[in-house]
Amino acid sequence: MHVQGASLACRYPPHFGRFQVTDERDDSGAPRVRGPVAACAFSAADVVCVHEAVWRYITVPGVTEVALMTWLADQPGIGDDAVTKWPHKDRWDITVRAGATVFEVDLKDTRSPSKITARPPRARHVVVPDYRAWQVAQLRRSLPAGYEVRTVRAFKTAIRNALKEAR
Repeated sequence: MHVQGASLACRYPPHFGRFQVTDERDDSGAPRVRGPVAACAFSAADVVCVHEAVWRYITVPGVTEVALMTWLADQPGIGDDAVTKWPHKDRWDITVRAGATVFEVDLKDTRSPSKITARPPRARHVVVPDYRAWQVAQLRRSLPAGYEVRTVRAFKTAIRNALKEAR
């Protein structure tokens, strides 16, 4: 489960439940959760469909990339000019400067880690979504030496640490 503000939701895509964390506490002091919260409905009048291949291989993996880019740009000590999106015509996904450290990141959201190892990324930092954390150990074993493999959460920690060192 992932908590963002007062929202509680599972990051595993098939799970649609969203819950609201309240200011109320139970007897043990833990916050009470209400839900599931009704989803907002949007008009589909102007919606178009893209080809399944575009959706599966570009749009869906791009959601995690864009969320990470947004998070990076919002970090104190990292400005928009320190985050380069899809450099060198998408050789990798993100280049970010955090203090004195430059991270070249390829975010991989694929069901099969063997697809990643068959064509090793050009970027040294390979990041997988948190819901694919099980792939980290296999990728570390299978990729050539020199790669740093992390989940999104662990990568964010590495960024925070690099920013702390820069202070």
